Amino acid sequence: MACPHCYELYEFSSTLGIICLSCGQGMHEFPRTWVRLTVFDNTRYVNVIALGPEAEHLIGLCAADMYRVSDHQTFEISKRVSRQIDGKELLCYLKYSSKMIRTTTHTNYTIVACYPTSGNVSS
Repeated sequence: MACPHCYELYEFSSTLGIICLSCGQGMHEFPRTWVRLTVFDNTRYVNVIALGPEAEHLIGLCAADMYRVSDHQTFEISKRVSRQIDGKELLCYLKYSSKMIRTTTHTNYTIVACYPTSGNVSS
């Protein structure tokens, strides 16, 4: 799970989810999904991040389910997520990421909304 303010990853059970050790802001205890993706078009690629409900929509899993996954199930979840989005054609609306997100996740753009288009990319 990540801090909802600065997106630093934490094991909330050890911090009780009250104060983020990275940014010092108070937070509620709730899981938040984030997914880094590489988006291609005909000219170049860009690394982007999807946060919260948009990330859950993309990968087909909610944050609470991902948080409950044990370490030995992580690889299976990773494969499932990859199958869910790999090679899909998506129409993504992006915005320039905040400084905190750019610094923490090394992504310059955040997905605002993402919609499937005609289907899979043909090779």
